[in-house]
Amino acid sequence: MTALAEVRAGGWRRPPGLTDLGRLAWVTWRQHRAALIGLGLFAAALAVYMLQAGLRVHNLWDAGVRDGCVRPVRWTNECRPILSPFDVGWPQDYVSQVSLWLPLFPIAAGMFLGAPLLAREYRAGTTRFAWTQGTDRTRLVATKIVLLGLAVLAAGAVLGVLVQWSVQPILALSSEHLDRWIPGLFEYTPVLEAAAAGLAFAFAVLAGVLVRHVVPAMAVTAVATIAGSIVSYQQLYAWMTGLGLHHSADPALGVDPAGAMSGNVFVLHTTAGSWVPGPAGAWLDQGWYTDAAGHRVSAKVAQNLPFHSVRQLTQMHDTFQVTWQPGSRYWLFQFGQGGTELLLALILGALAVWLVRRRMA
Repeated sequence: MTALAEVRAGGWRRPPGLTDLGRLAWVTWRQHRAALIGLGLFAAALAVYMLQAGLRVHNLWDAGVRDGCVRPVRWTNECRPILSPFDVGWPQDYVSQVSLWLPLFPIAAGMFLGAPLLAREYRAGTTRFAWTQGTDRTRLVATKIVLLGLAVLAAGAVLGVLVQWSVQPILALSSEHLDRWIPGLFEYTPVLEAAAAGLAFAFAVLAGVLVRHVVPAMAVTAVATIAGSIVSYQQLYAWMTGLGLHHSADPALGVDPAGAMSGNVFVLHTTAGSWVPGPAGAWLDQGWYTDAAGHRVSAKVAQNLPFHSVRQLTQMHDTFQVTWQPGSRYWLFQFGQGGTELLLALILGALAVWLVRRRMA
């Protein structure tokens, strides 16, 4: 009897006629089907929730298009009942709920699929038998990691697609404080959701190899994944969107910077478009006023300037300066961050396979 042979004691048999890869895939499914089914049900529940909300949102959007309330947005008495929910109603709550629920998928993929993958076999001692029969341990472990990792990536990508589809009308019709660049939505695209899930899974597998106990490996995975999400949300995102900023004057935006003030600098963090003046689709980072000599004005003076019109600012020779990222860089940043996370996931997975190969089973 081998790990790839017929197993009679468990009451199931290997289907005949499979290739080597097929047999390895079959063994992987038989061993981890419970975790896969559970993770699949969780992903399906998230997908159904987003699908229902997305259909409801798109029905409102279609009603707005049919009644001539969008393209451009028209806040007439007839359009107000259609458009107002996008600004103060349940669509805003839906975006908040998605931002809370979607990060749980990478955590679940790591804790319940990645961490027990090898830790359970070490703990149960099955490595002394299963990894020495029918195929070498390196091939068996690598195949499991690749196949399960691809399943996790696919599920994450599908969830990311549903997020983007369901929130598209909300971003088009909501105020300037909700757009695709904000951290709460920037990370929930097909690229970054799949990358985050893959990275959490790979880290969990490595944790299982190092710890060799299921529950501690799951705990380490949960803590590391949450910490990684916080770092990505607060540090990596800010660093990345601050790279190669463009700089130009925008007198119209200077009338109402619409951002928090830190000293004499306005933290804008919004997208230019129909609601905010500036290059369409650009991410506005910071802004400040300069005097006739081109020097930044003091915080005390800057506090009063937003109450002036463009004409008054021009007469005083004051200018509002803005740093911004072009809208065309959105997907460049997406693939840059996603590619980095996937590369790190490959390194962690390869390290786990190397440790399995080096250690005595």
